[in-house]
Amino acid sequence: MDNTLPNVINDTRQINIQGLIEQQDILSVRRQQQADPVILKSVWAARAVGLLPLPWVDFFGLLTIQTNMVSELSKIYQVDFSVKKIRNLILLILGSANPSWIATALLSNLSKLMPGVGLVGTIITQPVITGAATYAIGKIFINHFELGGTLLDFDAKSTRQYFMQEFAKGTEKVKMNN
Repeated sequence: MDNTLPNVINDTRQINIQGLIEQQDILSVRRQQQADPVILKSVWAARAVGLLPLPWVDFFGLLTIQTNMVSELSKIYQVDFSVKKIRNLILLILGSANPSWIATALLSNLSKLMPGVGLVGTIITQPVITGAATYAIGKIFINHFELGGTLLDFDAKSTRQYFMQEFAKGTEKVKMNN
């Protein structure tokens, strides 16, 4: 009995699987090449909003920028989305972040009410915070979409550690671009 036929079938399956993996890798790289400029553009916009001297106005501007960024990323990854769902997920991510990060962001925003020193300090710190947070949120959604996730199966609470990790990377990137 000749056993070469099953080996040929297995070899063909292996080649087909390898081909699919290579196609997925190419698609992933192309999506990354489209997604990275979206994040960069959003980080710069978030930094500009961070300069606004009015408390809470920057927060709503930032939420709009981040929502638009995730909408664009959803289109790149061909994920169905709604603006309301994205906004809610962003708020959940930010709300489940490290409490010390939240306190820093709130104090930075409230310091805008202090004339002089508070406003100057805010102009230095707020653009870094808003840019880094936007970077982290963008990276979280890219990672989720790359793994085949959608907005319906997104678990914002489980992203806390990854958010802080990407926030730290974003902080360094923003500081390097000052």
